[in-house]
Amino acid sequence: MVQPRCMLGMCALDGFLYAVGGWVGAELGDTVEKYDPVADCWRLTSRMTVGRYAMGVLAHEGLIYVIGGYNDLNAELDLVECFNPVTGEWKTLA
Repeated sequence: MVQPRCMLGMCALDGFLYAVGGWVGAELGDTVEKYDPVADCWRLTSRMTVGRYAMGVLAHEGLIYVIGGYNDLNAELDLVECFNPVTGEWKTLA
């Protein structure tokens, strides 16, 4: 990965892996990285609206959904966001 991280979320979509959030060193990560297995490389693709860790992440019909997790104060988040990897846009759903 471009930024080593732990307690992140991951999913696969259209032949790529996406690593989302987690702890990046001592900082709470808000970045999304995309892994291309053909080129064998990671690249930063986007920033979430809210950094978080230990969240649920899933891909469905071309979109990536990020559900819940914890913020940097260890408070539970009830936030659901959707990321479109084609446009790079985030949408808050709940």
